[in-house]
Amino acid sequence: MAYVLEIAQAEHLKNIKPVLENISSAPPDVSIITEDGATVTTHKLLLVLFSKYLAGILSSQPELGGNTGVSVPARAIAVRNLLSILVEGSIFGANKEELLAAAKCGKVLGIELKNLQIGGKKKAAEINQQPSTTQHHQT
Repeated sequence: MAYVLEIAQAEHLKNIKPVLENISSAPPDVSIITEDGATVTTHKLLLVLFSKYLAGILSSQPELGGNTGVSVPARAIAVRNLLSILVEGSIFGANKEELLAAAKCGKVLGIELKNLQIGGKKKAAEINQQPSTTQHHQT
């Protein structure tokens, strides 16, 4: 007979998120150079937690105290959005294509974002302008 002991996903996230935020608050030690010429700084530990591919590349670099550079064929906004997803678990934006570019950027870096969901969030003005669905009957 096999047994399983597991922590609830919400509880697990509650424990992991502060660790990821703590990693992100440390001085960056990796620079990601984007196709639009920007440099996005981040943390080696954050990247290797999510990517075996990057773990292999970054662990082979000697620790010389400087920043390591990685070039990626993605725009800076996609890289920043990807990093936000890794730490926060979600991102918001007005452009659906920019959000999807973050997932594509992750794939290029060996970061497989599973069970992604994208949906629209109505603005307050849109909610207020929708017709009421309740009907009033006079008796």
